[in-house]
Amino acid sequence: MADDALTIGVLLFDDAEELDVVGPWEVLGFWASHIATSSVRVVALGPQAGVVRGSKGLGMVADHAMDEALPLDLLVHPGGNGTRGLVKDAAHPEWLRGLHERGTVLASVCTGSLVLAAAGLPAGHHPP
Repeated sequence: MADDALTIGVLLFDDAEELDVVGPWEVLGFWASHIATSSVRVVALGPQAGVVRGSKGLGMVADHAMDEALPLDLLVHPGGNGTRGLVKDAAHPEWLRGLHERGTVLASVCTGSLVLAAAGLPAGHHPP
């Protein structure tokens, strides 16, 4: 795809809720391939490239590691049991703040919003 393509990342992490990953992937992928009037690419990001296990055991493949500094226009942060650890991990909220500062739009599904809140990113929210 062209370098000016809109790039959407869907985050994968251990114990992410599969529906929170696959639902947005399905909708965004359909939009990208059938509706969008310009180039859109949807990529999966994970702690490292490769298989990540969701909360029900489904293996999902990350195309890129989170630390590859892939320029993202939008990041979808799913929920699931794995968010409990991400809220407490200082590096993850810091990574999200860095994306936000670079202009990436951050969206969440279900308890993914708690991770964004821990990073102080919802409007008017300040981290503890």
